[in-house]
Amino acid sequence: MKILVNHLLEPANRISGISKYLFSLLEELVKTGRHQYVLLTSWDEECLPAALRTPALTVVSVPYIESTPRNLLRQLTLVPKIMQQQQADIEFNCNPLGGFLGSWPRVTVTHDLYFNVSPASYKAHHRLWWKLFYPLTCRSASNIICVSENTQRDLVRYFPRYADKTTVIAEGPCLNVPESINSDTQQRENFGLFVANVSPNKGADTLVKALGLLRGCQREIVVKHVG
Repeated sequence: MKILVNHLLEPANRISGISKYLFSLLEELVKTGRHQYVLLTSWDEECLPAALRTPALTVVSVPYIESTPRNLLRQLTLVPKIMQQQQADIEFNCNPLGGFLGSWPRVTVTHDLYFNVSPASYKAHHRLWWKLFYPLTCRSASNIICVSENTQRDLVRYFPRYADKTTVIAEGPCLNVPESINSDTQQRENFGLFVANVSPNKGADTLVKALGLLRGCQREIVVKHVG
């Protein structure tokens, strides 16, 4: 089977959460040798992780379009063209938004539904693109992967008509932890860890309030931030 991987909505040559998710996933899939993969992306091939610069993965690079509606409208003509050129059997879209035309099987990934859960955190035009394009993407998908049960519950809550299409496939770790970290002789340090971008939907304000409450109880906790 030949699988076209749609990576067009993510910024070119700049890592994002979704790009990290896809690259880690693709690295493992390519290793299996079970299928052929074509990565349709705005990244330059030489900028991809070394593990993806392999003959086992065909890379098709196109210019990046930052505007969400323009990007998606281009996908309506570009993706069918590449599907035909590459003789692909199925499309895998790592983003919850994507092209929605074509009769081939399409699998999309929904990472979260923040635009529905926390709409006040986003600008009106971003909410508009989500309201217009997400239902169309869901309708065209053969299956919608949700990265957690919570995401699946949110999808079923706001888009119940697509509940039967959802499958939960949890994200796995992509970091190799040295054995020395687990050593009993390693002196441990107590601290809090905040793993997220500092944006309204990530709850940084809640963390700050919690630290303020702890300080009021004469407790000081160091929190380390990993973007």
